[in-house]
Amino acid sequence: MNKKRIIQVLATLVLLFFVGSFVHTYLLSTIPTRFLPISIYGFHALATFIVFIMVELSIKKYADQTGYLYLVFMMVKLGLFAFIFRYALFSEVPLTNPEKLILILPLIIFLTIEAIMVSKVLNSKVFKG
Repeated sequence: MNKKRIIQVLATLVLLFFVGSFVHTYLLSTIPTRFLPISIYGFHALATFIVFIMVELSIKKYADQTGYLYLVFMMVKLGLFAFIFRYALFSEVPLTNPEKLILILPLIIFLTIEAIMVSKVLNSKVFKG
């Protein structure tokens, strides 16, 4: 397990969490929503870090299957998101545009960071043999 890479990922996620959630909250401060951006950003930051740690731990033992394990971790993460925020997602009242924005932006941001970091882990294992 590469401790330097884990610290870099953690620092990146914490920075994204604080900057993203506070900017998002500030921009939408006058618009009422059913949930706060900080809860969405917090979920994605924590889940992305857990997925990254799971990939780091599994690369040593299951090097050939780590990509598939990553896909499983992603599905579990999305399922947990849908379960935790089910009352807002599956409500009778449709989501407003600001609420859709609160859901989509953090997903795209953290999914991109997660994919970049996991690809670095997978590529480092491939080239080292």
